[in-house]
Amino acid sequence: MRTNVYKHTLMCLVAMCAVSAAIAQATSASDDGSKGDNSLFKQQKKNWSVGIHAGMPWISGDQLPQLGYGYGINVRKALGHSFSVRLNAINGVMYGYDHQKSGKSILERNPGLNGELNPSANYFAAGRAFYTNYQNSFTIASLQGVYNINNINFLNEYSRVGLYVFGGVGAMLYETRIDALDANGQLYDFSAIDGGGKDIDKKKVIAELKSTLDGTYESYAEGQTPGQSFTNRAKSPMFNLGAGVNFRVSPRVDLHLEGQYGFTGSDLLDGQQHFRGGSLTPQPDGFMYVNAGVNVRLGKTDQVYWFTNPLALPYKTMAETKKKVNDMEKTLDDMDKKVKDLNGRVDTLSADADGDGVSDYFDQELESPAGAIVDGAGRTMMYKNADGDLVFVDPTAAPIPTN
Repeated sequence: MRTNVYKHTLMCLVAMCAVSAAIAQATSASDDGSKGDNSLFKQQKKNWSVGIHAGMPWISGDQLPQLGYGYGINVRKALGHSFSVRLNAINGVMYGYDHQKSGKSILERNPGLNGELNPSANYFAAGRAFYTNYQNSFTIASLQGVYNINNINFLNEYSRVGLYVFGGVGAMLYETRIDALDANGQLYDFSAIDGGGKDIDKKKVIAELKSTLDGTYESYAEGQTPGQSFTNRAKSPMFNLGAGVNFRVSPRVDLHLEGQYGFTGSDLLDGQQHFRGGSLTPQPDGFMYVNAGVNVRLGKTDQVYWFTNPLALPYKTMAETKKKVNDMEKTLDDMDKKVKDLNGRVDTLSADADGDGVSDYFDQELESPAGAIVDGAGRTMMYKNADGDLVFVDPTAAPIPTN
């Protein structure tokens, strides 16, 4: 079952990397094609952040994990609104105990318990039972792709909470030790601890082990080389998957909570790789890390890609454009009213009821005889009488009868 989960998760990792690469390429293409001043999608600069984190790591393996600690640093660079790359480093220590006795099959095959790595810790030759335990000191470095889930928002211009998933590849350096000898350098006597049979009280056994062991972890576990330097520690490749949430505190600072699972290539993170019958366990150990951290953004811009809604800028531009259009429509309506008013005045000025060529607005004689010659004020100066003779008149006199 665990092997199937391992395979399926690796397939998901490959698929996620492919999708993320496609998104990054699309985002990059969008940025490259939108560097003009009139673009709705202007590329943001200086989208870097540096963060520190601390939390609890543990091993998913053959023994019960105990409380450990881890801490580290990360550097993140946004390639677009949806995708970033992150370099992450973790350092820490993990612990664990087995609540069941290790039989002869395990003692015979484990170099840390048969005297091969430490002649003084030969539980197999002494015929004594042992409860396997470990202290794992580790350093992990990985390159991860981070995909933002919820910064595309139709309601808010900027997000204060960001959800993300990530996956990556890296390497793990680790040193696993076991507590096999007491303060006097002698083998432990676990005969008083009941760790056999089916109905085992795990909590009771673990508590008794903690009170019995001195916690020095003086002996190297299987897979380690006595006297090894830091760079010569055991090594394992690692594929990791995880998810987290960011909380935006200020334009420069955000907090995060996240968890990750690391698929390793080693079954000796906990110093044990055998079933009680002596056969090898079929799958490598896993690495878990739950942590909280703070990230500080670098650069001068006010926003960062992983909190900025990519729809905000075009929406803002569209709203501004709509306002300008509305203002132009209002201006056009005002102009239309003025034109209509002007046309009315033109109609008034051009009206000439008696056809004498003088506008009624200025005509002081609105009923001049047909064919009459008038002055500039529309008053008759000459007209034809009924006999067809021209008659000269004083334009300042009373109006000429029209009948």
